[in-house]
Amino acid sequence: MQKGTFKQRLVAFLEDKGFYIVLGLCVVAIGVSGYVLFFTGSEKPSSAPVLMQPGNEAGKNVSSGVEGIPADRPEAAQKPPYDHEETGEDRMSSHPQPPIYEPADKTAAPEPAVEPAAASTVQVSAPAAVTQPVYALPVRESEILREYSGDELIPDETMGDWRTHNGVDFLCDEGDEVLAVLAGSVERIYTDMMLGNCVVIDHGAGLKSLTCGLAAAEGIKEGMTVSAGQTIGRAGNTMATESALPCHVHLEMTENGLLIDPMSILKN
Repeated sequence: MQKGTFKQRLVAFLEDKGFYIVLGLCVVAIGVSGYVLFFTGSEKPSSAPVLMQPGNEAGKNVSSGVEGIPADRPEAAQKPPYDHEETGEDRMSSHPQPPIYEPADKTAAPEPAVEPAAASTVQVSAPAAVTQPVYALPVRESEILREYSGDELIPDETMGDWRTHNGVDFLCDEGDEVLAVLAGSVERIYTDMMLGNCVVIDHGAGLKSLTCGLAAAEGIKEGMTVSAGQTIGRAGNTMATESALPCHVHLEMTENGLLIDPMSILKN
């Protein structure tokens, strides 16, 4: 029989049998753990693991049940979080897949051909005919006595010198009708000591005529509109500067103030 106190006997026992005791406890623990894992490992845990949902604030937990869901997020109770029990159909609905391209059916009816629209007919009006100005010689059935000289000096029988002739002299008899060479407006009727009785007609477009050597103006007045061939007076051989010549009517024409040859306008 061992002697000593209880503590001494306990220490002595543990030193002698302690290894076997510890080994036995380990075997028991392993057996209990195996039992628990074998019979309870397939059961669903009482609570799902805490997951972070996109859009949630940091630190908020989403559970698989209604319990623990904040009052301001009631929609979380309508859909469980993604866990190991989520089906493939749920994943497809939660994560939409891109559309699948399907080639067009080659047997489909071809689209009807679109006929080009008929060209609209544009009617182009013919250009207006350019009407030539109606003109007349200052004296009917007259002959030219002297032509327009322009810058060329020619002998002047009346003045006895050489000078330019600024118009055209039309041979006639005293009393013959003198006519307006173009339509226009009578601008001036006057008498000049050297040119005799004169009539100025404005034909428009800068063109004017001066008829000299009239006995008098007849049937017209200043501002009156006349037509080509209308009588404006009678021949009178009243030009002092050309008195050495037979009876005639002197006609000058200007364009924009510059002398021109009257016959460039009055065609024979």
